[in-house]
Amino acid sequence: GSFLTGSGVFILNEGNFKRGNGSLSFYSYDSAKIYNDLFHDINGRHLGDIPNSMEINADYGYILVNNSGKIEIINKNTIESVATISGLISPRNISFADDNKAYVTSMYSDSVTIINLIDNSISGYINLRRYSEAIVICGSKAYVSNWIGPNYMSGNEVMVINTVTDEVVDSIEVGFEPESMVIDKNNMLWVLCNGGY
Repeated sequence: GSFLTGSGVFILNEGNFKRGNGSLSFYSYDSAKIYNDLFHDINGRHLGDIPNSMEINADYGYILVNNSGKIEIINKNTIESVATISGLISPRNISFADDNKAYVTSMYSDSVTIINLIDNSISGYINLRRYSEAIVICGSKAYVSNWIGPNYMSGNEVMVINTVTDEVVDSIEVGFEPESMVIDKNNMLWVLCNGGY
């Protein structure tokens, strides 16, 4: 795992739906080489069915495996599995509120899942009454996009959660299908909307 001490980028490969053949690659800037199937090679088991997103927090990588309903947590330098959080409904994206807490969005659940980062467990839920996709946190507010709804109807809202109280405090109407979001250097929230299925 020492080749990961240099700079580079992780690449998630989703694989085929229901085949469980998703994988993790690393492209090294230093050697201009790509290393494939890292999770499987290091841990002796497959990553799972549709790894959807990955975020780095401190020394750990959090890989959300959508159709397997789990989060695989790895050491970002050695790729060794640290923990697996299972029992999630279609997890999509994760964002870190502080050193102790993260939020996970869901494609087919009305709630955002609260993750305890100390013991890597599910500690609660925040009911949005709608499905969720992208999530970004700025200060003490989490912004969560409602990309799609039941029967693939278009969502058009960004929900606002107070990260101190874990409560929904506002909603912002946007274009149809807000699918991804970023906060820029001026603390402006940019929402990319697909425009309708």
